Amino acid sequence: MICDHIETIAANSFSNFHAKGLDYLCLQRSETLTVKAYFYDDAAAAVSPEVVCPHDHRYPFSTTILSGQSEHYRYAEPESAILRRHLPRYQRFDWSTPLNGGSGFKWNGEAALAARPIERYVAGDTYWCEADEIHTIAIRQPQTVLRLVQHADVVPTGAPTMTFVPGANREPPPLDGLYDRMTVDRARELLAIVDSLTTGNQP
Repeated sequence: MICDHIETIAANSFSNFHAKGLDYLCLQRSETLTVKAYFYDDAAAAVSPEVVCPHDHRYPFSTTILSGQSEHYRYAEPESAILRRHLPRYQRFDWSTPLNGGSGFKWNGEAALAARPIERYVAGDTYWCEADEIHTIAIRQPQTVLRLVQHADVVPTGAPTMTFVPGANREPPPLDGLYDRMTVDRARELLAIVDSLTTGNQP
């Protein structure tokens, strides 16, 4: 498994990333390809049906389930006003990540999203997601581990992505208690888990 030096991995990784109980381990980072792993503990799996609100991305990526089970939800914004009237209501927020110097969430109007059929994945499965696809995931088994291969950005760093919050409340998702820096010891522990799942070696 090719990855950065452990000090670099720790510097680019976070605990409570986007959601409480979600660890993000950045195995390798470059402008053209980034490989990362997400670890969901019991708390993250029990907080809500979805880990985070529906959102799009700055880049296309593939996801492989290394252990556990995950459900993938894709959404579309219909052009028809008639269809929109009969769909769940969402608040659209522009998202500029503070990790890149951004200011977080900014409200940008209402939206209606049509949910596509749920995709269910287990260990060994892989799926692809385009940058402009609106999606989210739900974790259906504690200790689920996902590996993402992130390709080059197709949205400029200064431009926001979008997050969709269900309901009529214009308050953005809270960021308190998120994005904790990861220690080298914790990064080394998680790296051993990834290695055990990808090579069969015991951590």
